Amino acid sequence: MQPTRTTQYAPVNDGDARDNDEESIEAATTQGDFHRQEARDTLREKRANAPERPRVLQFWKWEALALLLAMASVVTMTVIPVIYHDAPEEEWPFSININTVIALLTTLMRATMLLVVAEILGQMKWRFFDRTRPLSDLQHFDHASRSVLGSLKVIWVARSSFISVVAALITVTSIAVAPFTQQAVSTVSCSRAVLGVRASLPISHYVPGGRGSVLRVSAGSWDVAIDMKGAMINGLVNPTSSDNNVQVACETGNCTFPSSSNGVTHSSIAMCSSCFDTTSFISEKELKVNRTDYAGVNYTLPNSQSLNYINRIWLTANTTSLDWAKESFPIGFGLLAQAAFANVTILSFTQAPCTRSGNGTVVCPRPVRDFRAPNDPTYKDQVDVVAVSCALYPCLKSFHAGVTRGALVERIVSSEPATLNFVEARANLDGGDDRNNDGMVLTYGNYTGLQLPCFLDGAEYDLSNISQVPHAEKTRINVNESTYEVPETCVYKIGGTYSLALRNFLTTDLLRGYCWFPSSAGGVPICPTQWWLAPLYNNLTASFDSINVSIEQLTAAITTQFRKTGTSNETFSLSGYKETVIGSVLGTTVCTRFDWQWILLPIILVFATAILLTISVIQSWTEPAIPVWKTSILPLLFYKVSPLDSKKMPTLDSDELHRHAETMKVRFRTKPNARFESDQVG
Repeated sequence: MQPTRTTQYAPVNDGDARDNDEESIEAATTQGDFHRQEARDTLREKRANAPERPRVLQFWKWEALALLLAMASVVTMTVIPVIYHDAPEEEWPFSININTVIALLTTLMRATMLLVVAEILGQMKWRFFDRTRPLSDLQHFDHASRSVLGSLKVIWVARSSFISVVAALITVTSIAVAPFTQQAVSTVSCSRAVLGVRASLPISHYVPGGRGSVLRVSAGSWDVAIDMKGAMINGLVNPTSSDNNVQVACETGNCTFPSSSNGVTHSSIAMCSSCFDTTSFISEKELKVNRTDYAGVNYTLPNSQSLNYINRIWLTANTTSLDWAKESFPIGFGLLAQAAFANVTILSFTQAPCTRSGNGTVVCPRPVRDFRAPNDPTYKDQVDVVAVSCALYPCLKSFHAGVTRGALVERIVSSEPATLNFVEARANLDGGDDRNNDGMVLTYGNYTGLQLPCFLDGAEYDLSNISQVPHAEKTRINVNESTYEVPETCVYKIGGTYSLALRNFLTTDLLRGYCWFPSSAGGVPICPTQWWLAPLYNNLTASFDSINVSIEQLTAAITTQFRKTGTSNETFSLSGYKETVIGSVLGTTVCTRFDWQWILLPIILVFATAILLTISVIQSWTEPAIPVWKTSILPLLFYKVSPLDSKKMPTLDSDELHRHAETMKVRFRTKPNARFESDQVG
């Protein structure tokens, strides 16, 4: 049996080893480190030339694969939440959910990323000792590649090595990756359409909507039904009543309706109003019964509408032509007045523009001259006077609507006057386009509004292509003095006889009358026949704004009644068919929400790791003589710390060290002195 021989390894100095390969091989032979001739021959052959670059790069292949896996994990944990963002939460197989998947991907990403970082730190450890440093720094680097605490320590120890510091920071910061990614995905309550249930909102393409909506009183005389009269009066005296609201069908209390590009969900034939202040037209005229009797002052408009304080006529309403105020018409008002079903002027005493002086007396900019008449102790304060003129005209209103928590929110997007459709009326009358029938057209023609853009079968049409709508029943209409053939679905109408009935009631019954003020009335005016005019007085604070609002509320009530009783076209008006716009009913469910900001941390860490790995690979490529040992502990065993004049050993790469380690068997001895011993046969 051969005697046991203890093999010891001297340290390697890179410069000397690279410059003297053959000498190093001889030194290794004299020490008896390698006992087989085949191993010595192989070693000489490999060290004859500098290490090959492709072989050096292969040492980083597993780190590159790990980095690709980390990148794939980050991409996946980003793509999955993006796909499910704002989507109802679904039941996944095996009772897992999206957070479980994100947690698994996070674990995989962090593990593969830290594997790469650990190997980079291990490689930087060997490069760090290119100059004399404390041997304890080896331990710091080893701990840094294995723990967060070690990484914190190495930030200070290796502060001169940028790559080492960044790698250590990545290790420390990676602790926050898991909580960050869990914050990225959360569940929130959301609204989604309930399948099989629809919302509906009444609209009207055509009024009247039934045989009883317009009544023939006598030859050429028509009257509206009692429900419309009640709606108009209610619009003046009780505008906030639920009777003046459109009733929407929405089971859950949250509904939406499809809209066009300009935000319009639906349109309806309607009544609109436009008002302007005519107070400047009021003139004062002093009245005397004889030379001694004093009858007060009349405050009069050019249409002979007047107020008189002494005679206690405090508010009047009249529906005459507004030509007397033509010089003060706002832009476009003249056309509205021509198309109006009623032009009304309200004249009233008021204290709205007045102020109260220091002694408590009300002072007005234009006080009524005879207000302090000795024979009238009713009021001791001053009053003023106001006049407002309005046009009530048919129109097409376009709305944007939605239902939120049971409340209908309906906003007017636009409104356009509905004008008399001469083209359609002449075509329907005997004689075709004969201009001699214009009198009949004015009497029985439909007032028509054209919806633009018109939304049909998922497409929008305007004047440039509305005549090209396929397979649509069309009607002719004049727009800007040009005639177009447009789909019936895009036009909204008020029938001719119904227009006459509305005009008759508005001008004769509803908006014509006066109110007087007896001293015993307790501050409330008395309107002998048109009692519904009293709210216009507004408790002696009538103003342009208050009167304008009252008229708007009146037209809104008329519009609501149109929508309640109207239908889709003139044919269906005979059957009383009601038209609605259809929407989606929303139910509350649980949705997934993705806050992408929380994913930035893992993205940044993986990106930084990729940069560090790229730098490490480039260093290995440009300096192939420096071995790629990374986190291997074999160099510490093969190359012990030795004096400078000790015999040299060749610099082996990690694969070579591993092959030699596989052929050797060692044991650790503590007596007589601590060491590794190799038992080999000589």
